Amino acid sequence: MKKLHLILFFALISIQAFAGLFSSYNYITGDELANWIKSKKQFIIVDIQPKKDFDDEHIVGAIPTYAFPAKKDEEKKRLDPVIEKIKQNNLPVIVVCPAGKTGAENAYNYIKSKGIDEKRLYILKGGMGSWTHNEFSEPK
Repeated sequence: MKKLHLILFFALISIQAFAGLFSSYNYITGDELANWIKSKKQFIIVDIQPKKDFDDEHIVGAIPTYAFPAKKDEEKKRLDPVIEKIKQNNLPVIVVCPAGKTGAENAYNYIKSKGIDEKRLYILKGGMGSWTHNEFSEPK
């Protein structure tokens, strides 16, 4: 019986590790994004925060979509206008949400499903909750 439990345990670990290979995302840290801003690198910031959160603080130049948590079709459709803008160029795209987790992942997956190359997509690690570069935030 112990042997069976051990086999099942390792099988479960293997399955979880294998599944993790297919659910990875590209992330950018706040420091990396701040360096991009300082260097005047061109990119698109897709901000999915709720309106109140966006109004309280957002990164300069961010495009508000109010799509958080980008789970329902109605929320995802709020991304469609910015997807049209993304398709007009090959700039990197940073998805920003309150915490950089599920909402950002949902938006990332939706944008990718619309034909945007995943190599262009990034999630701001930790979202606005971990953004410390107030010099690049509005309102100030």
